[in-house]
Amino acid sequence: MLYVNPIDARLSRTGEIAGGAPQREQIALQEMEHLFLYMLLQEMRKSTEILPDGTKGREQEMYNQMLNDALAGAMAESGQFGLAQQIETQLRAAESSRNTSAARDALEANGAQPTGTIGNVDKMLSNTARLPI
Repeated sequence: MLYVNPIDARLSRTGEIAGGAPQREQIALQEMEHLFLYMLLQEMRKSTEILPDGTKGREQEMYNQMLNDALAGAMAESGQFGLAQQIETQLRAAESSRNTSAARDALEANGAQPTGTIGNVDKMLSNTARLPI
């Protein structure tokens, strides 16, 4: 029972997130971390159940879900778990790598030799491939 507040303060009246794309990305990453932590807490609670299955009432299950949701929300909002930050770092690195590859491919398609860091690394690799082992 993951709760999503439909009247979130981060949303404007039009349903768009105030602050633009970077703000939307941050909220999406935080929500992903919230969901992950919620599922983690649910599984952790299953492993520590004292009562056998079927003896808990629906009320107890709902209370546990609400507690897990509140704990996961607080943990995700604090950012101390670091999952959202790690995912953002990896996405930025992949985007940068993709942009670098596209630039190198465009240079090679035009017949130009890549220069700068990429060109130097390519030259070093091609020179070391000729050395006998």
